[in-house]
Amino acid sequence: MTRDVRRRQYLQAVGVGAVALSATNSASAAPTAVVVPDDEPTIQAGVDAVAAGGTVRVKPGSGPYTGQVNVGKPMTIVGDPGDDTPGAGPDAPLIDGNGEGQRSGFLLYQQGATPDDVTIEGFEIRNFGTRPEQGQWGHGVSPGSSNNGITVRDCTIGDVGAAGISVSTWGDRSYTDWTVERCRFENTPLAGVRFDHVSNATVRANEFHNPSPIPDEYPHFGVYLHANTREGNSGVQQGITVEDNRFVGDSDRASVYLLAINKNDASVDSVAALEDVSVLRNEFAGMPNTIAINTAVNSVRGGTTRMRNIEIGENRIREAATGVVLDSGAEEGLSGVSVSANDIDADHAALEVSGQAPAAIADVVSSENAYASGDYAVRVTAGEEGDAEPDRPGTDGVRFVGDEARGDRWPGLVVQTNATNGVGSVAIENVDASGGAGVFIGGHASGAVDSVDITGGTLTGTRGPGLSVRGLPRTDATGSAPLVDAVTVSNVDIRGTGGTKIAGDTANAIGSVAIDGLDIDVDEGPGFEIRGSGTDGTTTTPAVGPVSVADLSVAFGRGGGFRIAGESPHAVAPVDVSNLAVDATEVTEGGAGFVLRARAENAIAPITIDGATLRGRGPSIFVDTNDGENAHVRLTAADVTAESTESTGVTVTGRESGAIDAISLSESTIRGGGSAVTITGKASGAISSVSLTEVGTRSDAFYTSQLRALAPNAIDTVDIVGLTANDGGVGLFGFARDADGIGQLSIADSEFRRNSYGVASAGELLGDRIRIRRTNFVDNELPPESEFVGYGVANFTGGESENPNGTIDARHNYWGHPSGPTRPHPARENGKASEKRSDRPEEVGGEFEKRRGPPETLGKGDRVSDGVAFRPWLNKPA
Repeated sequence: MTRDVRRRQYLQAVGVGAVALSATNSASAAPTAVVVPDDEPTIQAGVDAVAAGGTVRVKPGSGPYTGQVNVGKPMTIVGDPGDDTPGAGPDAPLIDGNGEGQRSGFLLYQQGATPDDVTIEGFEIRNFGTRPEQGQWGHGVSPGSSNNGITVRDCTIGDVGAAGISVSTWGDRSYTDWTVERCRFENTPLAGVRFDHVSNATVRANEFHNPSPIPDEYPHFGVYLHANTREGNSGVQQGITVEDNRFVGDSDRASVYLLAINKNDASVDSVAALEDVSVLRNEFAGMPNTIAINTAVNSVRGGTTRMRNIEIGENRIREAATGVVLDSGAEEGLSGVSVSANDIDADHAALEVSGQAPAAIADVVSSENAYASGDYAVRVTAGEEGDAEPDRPGTDGVRFVGDEARGDRWPGLVVQTNATNGVGSVAIENVDASGGAGVFIGGHASGAVDSVDITGGTLTGTRGPGLSVRGLPRTDATGSAPLVDAVTVSNVDIRGTGGTKIAGDTANAIGSVAIDGLDIDVDEGPGFEIRGSGTDGTTTTPAVGPVSVADLSVAFGRGGGFRIAGESPHAVAPVDVSNLAVDATEVTEGGAGFVLRARAENAIAPITIDGATLRGRGPSIFVDTNDGENAHVRLTAADVTAESTESTGVTVTGRESGAIDAISLSESTIRGGGSAVTITGKASGAISSVSLTEVGTRSDAFYTSQLRALAPNAIDTVDIVGLTANDGGVGLFGFARDADGIGQLSIADSEFRRNSYGVASAGELLGDRIRIRRTNFVDNELPPESEFVGYGVANFTGGESENPNGTIDARHNYWGHPSGPTRPHPARENGKASEKRSDRPEEVGGEFEKRRGPPETLGKGDRVSDGVAFRPWLNKPA
């Protein structure tokens, strides 16, 4: 049986042939106005009697009237419209269906006639299709096969079996110019208003009170816009506005539901389309289990299904499970969506965008909305059914501009999917996002998130980072694209508990990341973190990166400022940092400025810092390789101003063989509450190369800078050019537990002034591994009242004749006077340094020189110890 046959049977069942038009009467004999019950006893009689285009007035307070009214010509039917509030007036006539099924209060069809230009206003319509034995298909108002120019105004419709106003059709029928305004809908289980294949329609200033509890028979909606095709037909709805309505109570799915669905076979050339729809200035409340506004595009078997040019604006949503859902399971299904100036506070999510087929959603713009939710405020995703093609992601072209997104338990704004090639490009511009994290970007399959651009705005994490980027694979993930790629962030403020975290948990988890202009001021560190893990060494593809960071400012309460951690082989690709500022002066715990930790072979690729200001209590730069054998760390830092009030300025520790390939620091100023610079190798082959070029150092501790080799061949080469160490204890201290601890130490074009000791070597450090050229040693001396002697250069491993560790080559240097250095008195006695002069006396073998008698005057410059070759020297500063 076809749908058309069933439709004819339905029209016969509702009695369209029972009352015929008065075909025998002439048009001139029909009145243009009829009053019920004065002129005619019933509304049906008045409708039958009035001329086409006339008016039937039903006296307020009259009735009730029983049964369906069939309308077969243009007319206006008026009861008691009441005032401007939704619903009929207090004396509106009641049309009672007596529970009968297959009936409507008004049916716009009579004996084959389907009229246009009908207005119905000021009635109460109830009790149609409410008796189960009669079938529950009853409505307040329903059409014939085609009706245009229909207005339903100031009516109260409730207690019906299905919809308040139902324009439900199939085949190629269509309807235009319908208006529903200032009506009140109560207990309409299917929908308050249902439009199938209706164009140029308006639903305005109505009030929808959803049934409670919702009947099992129907998925209830307040307004249901349904582009539905089947049995070979097409259906297109265009130009519909839903505005200034109020929705109260739960629906089964959504209060405003936009659905385009094609049920035809793929072989059928058909279109189901919903286009140019506006949902504006509506109010939603009291629906804790309901989506307020839902767009859904589905293609069951094939054909074309689309939804285009959807505007959702200035709505106010409260006490809803979810505010707005944009969902599409059809290819090229949903596009051209504007969500603007809405005020949404929902229990689960304020806005969800989900494309679940290739190219399912594109071109969505969210602007100037206030989103809030108990979970996440906004979520952009593509479901697992949305595994798509590389150039056709499920959700693409989503843009947020000037929104406020406040989550509670979860992040304010989430971009996350498990789908391969799930989410394409997302732009976040001048958005204030807050929640457990401010913004979370997560990918769990190859190509899950292709591109995210964040510009401007403030991101606040209440229990975690303000910005979190995470790549964590699902177990069946395959493909060559990064899980998350092309993340760019510029001119963004990070506030709250945590800063920014970029973490990849497998090879190729996070692709390129570019940061330009980030202001982080948070309670806990790290302010900015890059962490890579989960790689197994079978590929050199990193978990994270490459990463570039420029113009980053970090202030935090505790923890670290900028941290890079590589926890597995090839975990982190090259990281370039420029114009970094870390302020940890208010830190209560920890407080390292820049931290680099490598915990596996080749864990971190070269790191570059070009311009940084690091201030705080902890180390300014901290490099460590715990469990990082053959980590091969390479750090190049230039133009760094570092000041630590309570710790070492720069600390580099290589704990395993091959831990550090190269440390280079140039054109920088380092000051430490402890030492300014400490380089420590704790295993054979731990550190290959150290370079300090044009570095100014100062320290509140006894050792301004230290080189410490605690194993044979722990540090290979150290090249120092242009080092300045003034007004300290020991300007540069070298110590080795083994004779081969440091391979070569070269110092050139440097300056040591007003220290107790300029350069000192101790332990088993081989003097002949130390070479000093064109360096100025000036006024390196202890106070006259001290019992110890200061030196420009001191070799504390033995005298010239007895030193088994060789002689320091300190030729061609300036010693503070043209006459060269001063040699200590031959009759000196060795004495141990008191702890008031050295916080670690044991590290120089307890061999500080003790003053006894006048020195042998071989020059008037700084002293040199035995084991130092100083001839020839420079007679003026280098």
